[in-house]
Amino acid sequence: MGYLTWDRKEKTARIPNEEIKAEFQKILKGRTVNRKWMELIGHSQKLLEDTIAGNAEAVAKAIEEIRDTQYAPTFYNNEQALRYVIKFAYIAAVDQYLKVEELPSGKGVADVVYLPKRKSMLPAMVVELKWDKSSGGAIRQIRDKNYPAVLKDYGGEIVMVEISYHSMAKTHTCKIERN
Repeated sequence: MGYLTWDRKEKTARIPNEEIKAEFQKILKGRTVNRKWMELIGHSQKLLEDTIAGNAEAVAKAIEEIRDTQYAPTFYNNEQALRYVIKFAYIAAVDQYLKVEELPSGKGVADVVYLPKRKSMLPAMVVELKWDKSSGGAIRQIRDKNYPAVLKDYGGEIVMVEISYHSMAKTHTCKIERN
């Protein structure tokens, strides 16, 4: 893109344009609004790592924190509102996954499916959302309705994720299993 020049003798790269160099320095030093953006991406990347690792407690806590501090829809009263929080929370997945919402599969429709981009070693993720339902119901639904069927040609591991919100307690829970 013309931002860098390469010195073959020294084997170094540099930014020859002073204005561009100043902008890169601001970003790296965190002196602009980008500091908040980088913080959000960092939290989202950690959430993605915890999800893949199966750390359900950390995932529930992260979703709750993002919902409370970063993204609070005016009406947090249904599964659709929860879906928006999930899309926002997993923003770091945009570079690594193709996100598909309401994916028809098996005998139903999966809420959100994250498909790894080409040549990725990451597992696919099927995320099922529940509002005021008992724990384990979404994982059971993923299995019973055979949502992973649409991923049969994928051939890799599939992480099944249940994220629930309990409106009386105002808490999120998570359950994660591998297929």
